[in-house]
Amino acid sequence: MKTYTEYLIIGQGIAGSLLAFELDMLGKSFVIIDNGYRTSSSIVAAGTINPITGRNYVKTWRADELWPALTETYRNISAWTEREVIRNLPIIRSLHSIKEENAWLGRVNDPAYSAYLKEHSDPGNMLAQIEKALAYGEISGAKQLKIKDLLPLMKAKWRAEHRFIEDNFTYEGLEQTGNQWKYEDIITEKVIFCEGHKVMENPFFKHLSFDPVKGEALIVEIEDPFDKSLRDKTFITPLGDGKLHWCGAGYSWQDLTDEPTENARKEIEAQLDAILRVPYKVVDHIAGIRPATKYRRPFAGAHPTLPNLFIFNGLGTKGSSLGPFFARQLVQLMENQIPMDVEVALR
Repeated sequence: MKTYTEYLIIGQGIAGSLLAFELDMLGKSFVIIDNGYRTSSSIVAAGTINPITGRNYVKTWRADELWPALTETYRNISAWTEREVIRNLPIIRSLHSIKEENAWLGRVNDPAYSAYLKEHSDPGNMLAQIEKALAYGEISGAKQLKIKDLLPLMKAKWRAEHRFIEDNFTYEGLEQTGNQWKYEDIITEKVIFCEGHKVMENPFFKHLSFDPVKGEALIVEIEDPFDKSLRDKTFITPLGDGKLHWCGAGYSWQDLTDEPTENARKEIEAQLDAILRVPYKVVDHIAGIRPATKYRRPFAGAHPTLPNLFIFNGLGTKGSSLGPFFARQLVQLMENQIPMDVEVALR
């Protein structure tokens, strides 16, 4: 028996989940196929949403547009799941030189940054647990998406509605039938690939300028959990789950396997040893391949020649912040033919 659906979504990481949520809110029919997060970098991410980036402490790309969109989307998802899926979680930034401190103060005094930076930082309970820096800055506008809880919650709701299939998708099984597409017993109007770094195997979109990068992190226990995140030699963020903290994550363009490596573990442990004045216990070592792109901009749009074939990918390390804004844009393209932002449209 054949199943008809308006949309077929391949992948239920953060990109596929946010896209499906937008379609769900519009009352659209869809089916998601996902392999159980076996190749997902989303499920092992810290969920950090950080508006300030780089050594010059500049606003992340499109921050002033992204923040209202993500705030609204995650508030709506919290209501839909009946669970708080996001929280405000400031980031304390260690400043180790006069140059860094002056650069930070310059940003704090800039009115364009007032929504994101706190004039007087408060490291809270971490101060007694870390090696002292020259000074500290506070990114008060940072948030944390509880992504490890969120994705299974969304999957459970859609599975109960027979909108979710846990299986390996095969490109060979997708057939074009006029302007529609057929996959096994599913007939669909539109197919959207949201498959993270697996896009490198996708015959329809692997020509795009992807540049996947591996990240690794340690999950550690700290007896007195931090009440804010810390950005120092590495990133330490409390997971809001007892004593657990996510620490990492590193960048590797050579080893693109999903397996954690001993070298990365040693590197992160050395960084933690240099930062922490208190004991910690490693309870897990995780790795994921982020679907980054050559130009550090996501890809969202339609295939140039094949009808009703789309992609939403390349969110890199910023999926939780970029995802809500561009998921909405892609839905507007697919439903109302409103063009995508020129910086993310396929090129």
